[in-house]
This record gives sequence, C-alpha cells and structure tokens, in this order.
Amino acid sequence: MYEIPKGSGISSIFSASLWVTATDASGNLKCAAQQHSNNGRDYYDGPVNSNGVYNAAYDSFYRRVFKITRGQIETHVADFIANPFQLSPNNIAPAILYWPAKGNPYVAATYGVTIADRLAPFYDADGDGIYDPVKGDHPGVCGDEAIFFVFNDIRGPHNESGGQPLGIEVRGLAEAYADSLATGGNSALFQKKAINNTTFVQYEIENKSTSPLFDLNIALYYDADLGCYTNDGVACDTSKDLMFFFNRTSNDQD
Repeated sequence: MYEIPKGSGISSIFSASLWVTATDASGNLKCAAQQHSNNGRDYYDGPVNSNGVYNAAYDSFYRRVFKITRGQIETHVADFIANPFQLSPNNIAPAILYWPAKGNPYVAATYGVTIADRLAPFYDADGDGIYDPVKGDHPGVCGDEAIFFVFNDIRGPHNESGGQPLGIEVRGLAEAYADSLATGGNSALFQKKAINNTTFVQYEIENKSTSPLFDLNIALYYDADLGCYTNDGVACDTSKDLMFFFNRTSNDQD
C-alpha cells in the first residue's frame, strides 16, 4: 500500500514491521516479530485497553490510520482565532474532531471509546491536558501531511513468531513534507528535492504490562520488492548511516 509515486501502481515495500525482543525478570524471552502474517499476527490494531475489553466499538474506531494535513490544522486555528471558544463541532473537520488524543469527548460520544491515556500528539491550547478542538486544541504534527497509527502486542496470541507477548503499545507517526521553496515553480526541481521524497516515521514504544522488561532490542524489518522480487538486493552505506534496496540485474524481469 506504500505507493510512490502516487498513482503509479508501484509499491516498493511489500511488508514492513517492528521486531522487538526483551526478557522478563526471570530471563524468559519475549518477542513480537511479524512478517507477512502467513501464520497469523503478533500485533493488533489499537492501543492497550487498560480494562482488557476489546469490543466492536473499540474496533470500529481503531481499525484505521488517522490522517491530518497542515491545511486542515491552519484552517482550524484561523477559525478558532476568529471565534474563540465559539466553534461548533459540526463545523470542525472530522480529522481534527476525532483525532485520537487523550480525553477527546467527541470520540467518546460518537464511538463509545474513552481515551484515558496519552495517545496521539496534540497542541493543548488551554493547557488542561485534555484534547478538545472546540477549545482550540489541534493535532501536534510537523509535516504537511501526517498519519498517526497505534498497535499493541498484547491483545492476542503471537501466531506469527510464536513468541511470548511483551505487553507493549506502539504509537507511530508518519510525516511528509511538500517544500516548494527555491524551486521557482519548477516541477522537475520540486520532484528532485529529497525532502519531497521522504517519509519520516517515529515510533513511541511503551511497556503497558505490569512487569519491567530487560535487554530490549528493536529492529526494523523490511521486505522490499522493486518490481520482480527474485532479483532484489540490499546494502548499506555506513558513512551515511543508511540502507538501500536495488535491482541486482539490469533487466527487471517478470
């Protein structure tokens, strides 16, 4: 589903995941390592529910990613400045109204889901620690477009790796930028700028179990398919701290 350029039908990443291992106080190994989900899954949509209840209402809200644009945020901020504390929920973009941030009353009212703990980042206009866009709060992102997602490894069994759950919640934020400065309207130059071809992804991993974890190891797993999957290679450039995928043959057959 990671398609670049948009509309091209080219998806260079077949699957990707976080691999996390740790041990408990007794030295028992914990592991969450999902690949293609051929045998099931290790990760489950949504945050760790403190009461352990995962129901249809929970799934209805969390089985998605949450996308926001800078334009939507700027419009919301301008509306609030023009009409402080006079905004109606009906006039707020759904992406902002239902942003999955702590205490969002509109998520609770519409979906029956209470967000009691810290979740998606947000700007807290009145400093009360609760997300309420009617009071001027808005998603706290940096990119021109951002996608928030959250998953956990404790809701169900680890059928993919066969490992024991760690009890972690992973909050992810993917951000992209559209930088047109110094391009002078030159679309070719715009397309060549590195920042316009980069997705920045950050992960916040929290131990939500009742036991401490030790010897934590985290890895990024990628299965890249550049066209034909049988002739792909992977290499690294240690001087630049990067890895890259490439076609090992000049003709990308099949």
